[in-house]
Amino acid sequence: MEKLKITLEVIAKSVVSLPQEVFVTTNETDEEIILTIETNPEDIGRIIGKKGAVIHSIRTVLRAASYGIDKRINVEILNETPRTPNAE
Repeated sequence: MEKLKITLEVIAKSVVSLPQEVFVTTNETDEEIILTIETNPEDIGRIIGKKGAVIHSIRTVLRAASYGIDKRINVEILNETPRTPNAE
């Protein structure tokens, strides 16, 4: 699961204009792994892309990276003000 989190962080940070404000959290259940992207509100549009093309591509890459894991992979975008880097 850590591999998926790192993969998502690298991809998300390469798309946004403020990579220092990208945070990825994970939540694992018996049936799925939920990866949540938290970023600056100005960068949410960059993560989603035109007609959802970027987030669709990100989800496709993560599903391919999760080959061999018998759980559904779900990528979500948190639509709230992100935490500051010093808050961790």
